[in-house]
Amino acid sequence: MAPTTCVMFKYSQIIKMSKKIESLKMQIKDKAAELITNVYNLSDNLPDNDFLLIRDMLLSSVETVPDHIEKGYKVDANAVKVKYLIKVFQSLSECKNYLRLVQTLNYAETEHIVEKVNEIVELIIKDFPSKVTFSMVYENN
Repeated sequence: MAPTTCVMFKYSQIIKMSKKIESLKMQIKDKAAELITNVYNLSDNLPDNDFLLIRDMLLSSVETVPDHIEKGYKVDANAVKVKYLIKVFQSLSECKNYLRLVQTLNYAETEHIVEKVNEIVELIIKDFPSKVTFSMVYENN
């Protein structure tokens, strides 16, 4: 009887952990959707004739984020998850750089969107055990 109780206890822990991960994944996806909306709204106010093509580059930097988040959380293998989450970090870092450029060129105030980028990064780092590695990848970009 004791082994059954032990198995049930572990199963309930797995279910609890799975629900927590799913909840965190939804938070991250919601924040990513919010980020994309903010970036698209901002891009509407950017000049069309900008020779740096900041608008296009900014939009392309965030468009793949939700897809990579979904793929990263869909797999159980840590190596594959890391691969997709690194792509997320690279895209977010690129987005952050373009947002800073937009602000430097006095096209728009972008600090509130940079904060959204940082929120997504913090949620992913909170979820994944290799926090130091991910934060180093992100902060160095």
